[in-house]
Amino acid sequence: MPPLKPAPPQACQPGTQVELWRSADEREGSAHALPEPSTSESDAISRRGFLQLLGVASASVSLGACSRQPTGPLLPYTRQPTEVTPGTPLHFATSSVLGGYATGLLVQCWEGRPVKVEGNPEHPASLGATGVVHQALAQQLYDAQRAKEVRRAGAPSSWQEFVTWLASRGEQLQASGGAGLRFLLEATSSPLLADLRERILSRYPSARFHFFSPAEGDGEVAAARLLFGRSLAARYDLTQADVLVALDSDFANRGPFSLRYARELADRRVPQGKGGMNRLYCIEPTLTPTGTLADHRLRVRPTEVESFALSLLHHLAGEPAAAPRLTVLRELAARRGKSEPLERWSATIARDLARASPGRSLIVVGDGQPAAVHALALVMNAALGNLGRTVAFSEPVLLGPAGPGIPTELLEEMRAGRVDTLLVDAFNPVYSAPADAALGDAFSKVAHSIYRSLYWDETARAARWFLPAAHAFEAWSDARAFDGTVSTVQPLIAPLFNGAGLPEILALFAGLGPQVPAGFELLRGSWQRRPPGRVGELDWKRWMSQGMISGSSTAPVTTPEVPWERLSGLLGPLLRSSPPSAPGLELHLIPSRRMYDGRFLNVPWLLELPEPMTKLTWDNAALVSPSTARRLELRSGDVVRFKLRGRSVEGPVLVLPGQADDVFTLELGWGWEGAEEFTARGFGFNAYSVRFSDAPWFATGLAVEKTGREHSLVTTQLHYEMHGRPVALSATLDELRGGASPKQVAQQRGPLPKLYDPFAVQRGHQWAMAIDLSRCTGCSACVIACQAENNVPTVGQKGVGMGREMLWLRVDRYFRGPIDEPTETLNQPMACVHCEYAPCEYVCPVNATVHSEEGLNQMVYNRCIGTRYCSNNCPYKVRRFNFLAYTHRESPVQRMVFTPDVTVRSRGVMEKCTYCIQRIERARIQARIEGRDIPPGSVHSACAQVCPTRAIVFGD
Repeated sequence: MPPLKPAPPQACQPGTQVELWRSADEREGSAHALPEPSTSESDAISRRGFLQLLGVASASVSLGACSRQPTGPLLPYTRQPTEVTPGTPLHFATSSVLGGYATGLLVQCWEGRPVKVEGNPEHPASLGATGVVHQALAQQLYDAQRAKEVRRAGAPSSWQEFVTWLASRGEQLQASGGAGLRFLLEATSSPLLADLRERILSRYPSARFHFFSPAEGDGEVAAARLLFGRSLAARYDLTQADVLVALDSDFANRGPFSLRYARELADRRVPQGKGGMNRLYCIEPTLTPTGTLADHRLRVRPTEVESFALSLLHHLAGEPAAAPRLTVLRELAARRGKSEPLERWSATIARDLARASPGRSLIVVGDGQPAAVHALALVMNAALGNLGRTVAFSEPVLLGPAGPGIPTELLEEMRAGRVDTLLVDAFNPVYSAPADAALGDAFSKVAHSIYRSLYWDETARAARWFLPAAHAFEAWSDARAFDGTVSTVQPLIAPLFNGAGLPEILALFAGLGPQVPAGFELLRGSWQRRPPGRVGELDWKRWMSQGMISGSSTAPVTTPEVPWERLSGLLGPLLRSSPPSAPGLELHLIPSRRMYDGRFLNVPWLLELPEPMTKLTWDNAALVSPSTARRLELRSGDVVRFKLRGRSVEGPVLVLPGQADDVFTLELGWGWEGAEEFTARGFGFNAYSVRFSDAPWFATGLAVEKTGREHSLVTTQLHYEMHGRPVALSATLDELRGGASPKQVAQQRGPLPKLYDPFAVQRGHQWAMAIDLSRCTGCSACVIACQAENNVPTVGQKGVGMGREMLWLRVDRYFRGPIDEPTETLNQPMACVHCEYAPCEYVCPVNATVHSEEGLNQMVYNRCIGTRYCSNNCPYKVRRFNFLAYTHRESPVQRMVFTPDVTVRSRGVMEKCTYCIQRIERARIQARIEGRDIPPGSVHSACAQVCPTRAIVFGD
């Protein structure tokens, strides 16, 4: 195979689409080429190896004939259940719980196998959409590297042995009232777990429960407690906000409310939106999906966000609309750092906020900022009349406070040896706890430690007992959504690897049975004991079918009053006494947009998914701005050593336009160690090792040293050269109102000669897709949904590095403006556009790609001979070629995630987006059975169905 030739650099012509650029190198006019593909096959075998395998196979056949067959009765499937039709999937409602909050899901099951995840359109937290981690739950369920056995001190054990030991241990603990019994759990809002906690505390009065969530912050609740004297959770109504200000907040992509907030934000981003278009300001240290939608975006260091909030407060105090209430805080506002960009931006934003009608604006702060900044935002929202309108409050639904640090009380007790028995059910705290907690050392001083998890990891090695966990699709439970709506969690398949849910383990502590209780009985019994009394069978079935209890959301509380006279005394101790000194390098930590806190690290779909902002796959990196990289003489891929407070970690850097200067952003959730066969072993570095309890999200005083080594970072952003074609289009609202065509499409080509007559458009269905780029955040949920729906394989880091990724849908990212200060970021989902006169169809020598009467560009896999002429002739570069038999690498368990409706392609075959033709055919068959046409809106492609912002529209 000849090597790929590099694409020639394109001249940047004013008024053409080349004004948009995808990376720093492309902005500077550098040429790019993919690595030369390997000409040897990875599965090649020598003659000697073949003969050796032949001998082993012959012996295996002989031994297999002597093996004993399993005993037990075989029951024929003689009576088919009424709800089961072979070849027709069923959908079950359940919930995914992250950070303690529930997101409603609908899971598609084929003959008892959960295969595809969709959002529950009736659920208030999902509205029918999903994020990337929700889609990946299906593949994680079938991860053959999940823990499969109970272990005691690292040696294989059994559930029976654990239950017997716990019964004996429980009697001893009961005699002492539970002294020394502690629980470290993830943040939870489950009514069932709350009930079990009360039962445990009634049996062991001296026991204590603690909570830990490494990817969540607690600044919002702490700010409400400071101002109002009680813990309150804020809810936002973005549909009523004409002006939004996001202070280090990725609210449209992160958090239990992100799917709903993304929908509400996008609905006001179009001229046809109810109430007109809104205006979004983003003040943030690193580029986020929410920031790509911003009308105005300012890069600031994490420590400057507080100064910006104070500056905004100062300028709002000078506006008549807010001045009467904020004048008492002028003295506090004087502590701000008076840098020119912050002053100019805050003055402009203050005028815009003041011009909005009372209650028609909103200031949002992210989890990465301390309680002081959250409190300042609450005060400004109150002054603008937003409390009770765009901001409402409710009682917190979480059972207890949970943040990124190990509770101090628990940590001190462990170090002093006062914890006798400890149950840990949080994600790998030995790995994810702050470095100064030294939780591994504290674990060694606990006599009886128990840890439940999906994987054998660092905490499992430190614990005395290890219990395999049941997956979210294998367990019974419940949880509340961010608005308090009770959501059900039900199993879709029996546990594959001998796992158990948390309610069953807590029930053993509560003494509810000599054996592991059934999760169904625990959940049903818990709700039977709740007011108004016995739950009827019809009510129970309705809850299970809907996936939630309608009308169970918590009512908003009466809008609390801000203590204006005492504000200076309340906020003063939390704010810096003086403006920040001369800036040095700062460390900025963020949860992974793919791995969350690290729990999804072993999911190949997420490992290979290009990170939404950097397009990096199979790795994490330290993000740095172009100007800082030039000053420190760093290039993408340079391995550097980060030092902070005596701790250090090494990792590669990646130059990212839009990053704040003098800030290194590290992504959490990578580099933890599973079992030896762990797929993700060796990928990424552990950023938790430079995290500290008093600085969980950012810190000053960072030192950076070059190691002299380089690391090959694999990104997909420049794999497909567009050759200056007007692919990504954008225009301002004024241009559209004036009727002027965007300059990007001004160039026209004359008619080209055609070898065949043009395809005649037929009457009937004509399937098409439209994508509104003004709504797209680049979250990439559509990419994972397409992969799950269409059995798209992963190829590994090496394959992606050679340009062989198989994703049918990609999300390209474009910048506009100077490299050091981009003025616009544009996300463009790109799949096969099913051209009416498709160039790929005319060059295929065997008619493997053809045009249907309904406007679809179709692939006939068994005709394809792999010439790849079609891929070369595709102007959008959206065709994918199976260089190897990728799906053959997966175990039988991993193949259970395949959708039966979609062919699994073989080596040497070209593939691409089909507009989910299997869904079209399923709707056609159903319409034929019912004697009608396919109704409008009844067919949704996988990507359109999961899109949180409805940026993708598919139909006839």
